[in-house]
Amino acid sequence: MAWLVWIFLTLLAIVSGYAVAAAVYPERGLSHRLVVLHIVTASLILTAVQACGYSGHLTPVPLGLFSLLLFGGTLFVAGRSAGWEHLRKMAIADVRTPGRVLQEAWQQREPAILIAIPASIAFGMSLLIAWTCRSWTFDPVWFHVPITGYAIQNGSLAWFDSHNGFISGYPNDVELLAAWNCIFPRDNRFDETSQFPFATLGVFLTVAWARHVGASRPVAAAAGAAWFALPPVFLLTHTSYVDIACNAGAAGAIYFSMTRPTARDRWMSLLAMGIFVGSKYSGAYQLVLLAPWFAARAAWEIWNTPGSRLRTLGSIALSIGGFTAVGLCKYIQNAIHVGNPVYPFRLKLPIVGIELAGPEVGFENVGAGGESKPWIFGSVADLQTLIDKWLIVKPNYTPEVHDGGFGPSFLWLALPCLVFVAGDVLRSRNWKKGLPLIILFVLVLRQPMSWWPRYTLAAPLAAMVALALIHTQLRVIWVRLGFSLVFLYLAWIGFRAGSDGYRDVYPQKVRRAWSASWEERAWMQLEPFQWPEHFARLRETELGPDDVITYDQSASFIAEYFSRDYHTRVTYVSSSGDPEAYVRRLRDLRARWAGVTQGSPAERAVQQAGGARLFVAPGTSSVLYRMPQ
Repeated sequence: MAWLVWIFLTLLAIVSGYAVAAAVYPERGLSHRLVVLHIVTASLILTAVQACGYSGHLTPVPLGLFSLLLFGGTLFVAGRSAGWEHLRKMAIADVRTPGRVLQEAWQQREPAILIAIPASIAFGMSLLIAWTCRSWTFDPVWFHVPITGYAIQNGSLAWFDSHNGFISGYPNDVELLAAWNCIFPRDNRFDETSQFPFATLGVFLTVAWARHVGASRPVAAAAGAAWFALPPVFLLTHTSYVDIACNAGAAGAIYFSMTRPTARDRWMSLLAMGIFVGSKYSGAYQLVLLAPWFAARAAWEIWNTPGSRLRTLGSIALSIGGFTAVGLCKYIQNAIHVGNPVYPFRLKLPIVGIELAGPEVGFENVGAGGESKPWIFGSVADLQTLIDKWLIVKPNYTPEVHDGGFGPSFLWLALPCLVFVAGDVLRSRNWKKGLPLIILFVLVLRQPMSWWPRYTLAAPLAAMVALALIHTQLRVIWVRLGFSLVFLYLAWIGFRAGSDGYRDVYPQKVRRAWSASWEERAWMQLEPFQWPEHFARLRETELGPDDVITYDQSASFIAEYFSRDYHTRVTYVSSSGDPEAYVRRLRDLRARWAGVTQGSPAERAVQQAGGARLFVAPGTSSVLYRMPQ
């Protein structure tokens, strides 16, 4: 029943998003409306989760009722605005569009459409991993998945203590969408599925943008498929690394702010920017860079509505409120609780004399000159390192995607097309089509360690659109056919090279997980830093509902402390200071299991209190004990 509730409410959110897209953009094509659908659906779900979470009611019944009212109300208003009959006819026409794209590809003899095959294979493989394997990649087990676990466990988004400031203070839009996928069934099976909709958002953004610059539907579809078939994209899709969401949000913000300002584009641009800012701190920097442009567009709107400026101001205020709801909630909570909106990073702004404390090096000396350069806001990327990483002949692709660039279709075809487009912009040719692509490309490369491909996935998105633009300018049919064949070939060999990144799970781990029950999958050790299977099984079977399991400052991979159905209570208890006070704290909490620093006075106190040693958590100096009751 709980699964049915989740499915129903999720479908209601999607239908509401489609109704909004149809009501607001009735004259635009399917790909454009699908972009709007993705942004609106994510925004609706995030609004529901955060409204319930920050009010302390993040449990299935309040969340379900609030979501029903919010999604249903949105559908009603959008349906009334669009007209129910018009909405029905548009939906029927949109369902038929993929068939028309294939028909046009056949009529135009466009081979590039076959890039949809490796993209579909990659999407299917990612779905299989997400369904069969529990969370197993490094950063997600370290802090992304625990954010989801805490939200569901606590039934609230209230501040909580942890020695890992990323868990308690990091922007959490992606993790809250994962919480939506898990909270109704109380099952962590989908705790790493929240990037799938952002991957498809990136695909449809590429398609819609390519159509905007004049590409045919088959070529635009090929460009979107080619973006997803890039190894750094499809290898991240089945993880809760947030980079696909960030880059899709960044691309959406630029896409909706590149034409004549309108209220509907302003809303979409700010919601997309909210997804970017609400998923990762680098979005805050990009917001600072783009804020003057957003402000200028808003001023243009106000200036050009002399008879209704108050109404325009009200609309602008509401859209900023939407942006705040989607993107700034965690920043506001951090500012209120610890006085630093970008906690856990230290923030120094020498120009204005601001210095905010935090345990992590990051936002330091922003705006300072000379030798003082910020890390997170690196003023100039290491160009040589970037080039070296992109030119690696045989990259070692993994889900972390630290090197190897974006594959041959980007490096040898899409990137040169972007260079040609940049040349046209410099010569004031096609600058309205080309300049936004250059802006997006440069914007996302102004990141820390931009040579890590997963940080800059919007760069190849811009390049794929540039490729589609160049394709439209090829007038000789045989030249255009040769271009498409090269595109298809490079996309295929890039996919084959990137598919080696699945080797950590294919075929042995996936085969084993597929044949196991879901209970057994919950304790499978897929990586050496995860708990040994015997003790992970004990976590699921020995610890009962509301049993407390604690960890201290020596713990690293906090996702391992949560049970499959979130029935235990994971709590941080520092073991520094008085060992006896630490033991008393464990007794007050009635902790069943306790993780404590190996060899510390606190460990000896736990032993003296009758704690039974279980195991050392892999990759840490934390020892788990069974506490006497």
